[in-house]
Amino acid sequence: MAERKVLVKYYPPDFDADLLYKNKRSRDKQDNVRMMLPMSLQCITCGVYLYIGSKFNMRKENILDEDYLGL
Repeated sequence: MAERKVLVKYYPPDFDADLLYKNKRSRDKQDNVRMMLPMSLQCITCGVYLYIGSKFNMRKENILDEDYLGL
């Protein structure tokens, strides 16, 4: 039976890693993340209960101009 894992990767002699395309993202971009609630909550506007462990989608972003306790 043939081996499934590739243990040796071949790089040609003229390979240059500096020519590879690198993805650059802006720092203020939002990321979509799927989370689970750590506790039960009730919505303030509509009054719907969200129970512990229920999954929801959220958007995560880095705030560049603010700091928390000087960090």
